[in-house]
Amino acid sequence: MCGVGRPLSDQALPNLLRAVDVVGAVPGGERALERTPLSQFLSVPRFNQVVLRVMRSPAVYIAAIGGPCGGGGLEMSVCFDVRLAADDESVGFILPELLIGLTTTVGGQRLAQLIGPARALEMMLEGRMYSPQEAHQMGLVNRLVPPDELIDEAKELGARYARRNRDTIAAQKKVFNENLVLSPAESLQRESTANVATILSGPAPQALQKWLNTQRNGESVFLTDLAPWIQGELVQLNTEEVHP
Repeated sequence: MCGVGRPLSDQALPNLLRAVDVVGAVPGGERALERTPLSQFLSVPRFNQVVLRVMRSPAVYIAAIGGPCGGGGLEMSVCFDVRLAADDESVGFILPELLIGLTTTVGGQRLAQLIGPARALEMMLEGRMYSPQEAHQMGLVNRLVPPDELIDEAKELGARYARRNRDTIAAQKKVFNENLVLSPAESLQRESTANVATILSGPAPQALQKWLNTQRNGESVFLTDLAPWIQGELVQLNTEEVHP
């Protein structure tokens, strides 16, 4: 039997992450935190800041997706302004976090904005690979292009959109991204808090280890042998133990 840690309270964990964020912003703060047990939390504010900069930037960020796009990569792509995908069978979209007892880290609320909360939750509950055609139909990608035209199309769009006024682009992105019930910062904080909570306690640490142990030649098992994970046959996520 594998023991698990006691979860932090809903109040304690956000306060801890805010404290890490504040200390890390002080000159020399990150270096000091790296020498403490809190170093494991440094990636959370760093990732949040990257996403916030993309969402607030006067530049237009374009994702050119030419292969499997899943997990953190998919979460990052939905924070971009435009998503292009190659119309090719090698391309797929997958969010398998729930299969190993995790929540999304920074892209869940953006995914729900793009395709709707019900479809976003269904995508994660299924945990399967979605084709580029399905992704396009549900609004996950803006357009499909022939594989050999993907990069040229992204460059052409980038050059064209670069002709728009940067100040007005930044203002318009703020309208879309920040003028919601919650600011992106608060929304990201809550989403990251939920993610850290699943990592600190519950079956996720052991499930992650199981996932790591099943990788073959550095290739994710979610690309080579996904079916058992979809069926929930390899790990038990609703008890305090994960079977080897």
